[in-house]
Amino acid sequence: MTILDAPSRVEEAATGLAAAGAHLVLHVTGQGTPAGHPVVPVVKLSGDADTLAAVPDDIDLDAREADADDLESLLLAVADGDRACAERHGLTEFAIARAGPST
Repeated sequence: MTILDAPSRVEEAATGLAAAGAHLVLHVTGQGTPAGHPVVPVVKLSGDADTLAAVPDDIDLDAREADADDLESLLLAVADGDRACAERHGLTEFAIARAGPST
C-alpha cells in the first residue's frame, strides 16, 4: 500500500494516484461525485444513505451492508477486468493539482 498526499477532489486525487503508479483508485464518497479517470478505474463506495438514494448507479459498493470480504471481492474483480460504475458510464475526468484553491 502506498499513501499519497493529494488534493481532495477525486479528479485531482485520482490523477495524482495514477501518476504515482496506482492501478486502481478506491474513492470513499459522501457526495456521490460521478467521476472516473481515463488511466485507472475509480471504485466508489459510500455509507451515506442520502448519497446512495440519490446516485445509486454511480456507487460501486454500499458500505452500510458490505464487509471486508465484499470490498476485497469487488477490488479483485475490477483489477481482473470488470468495469467499475464510472467506467460503465464513460466517465473519464482528470485534473492536475496546482498551487491555489480548486474550484
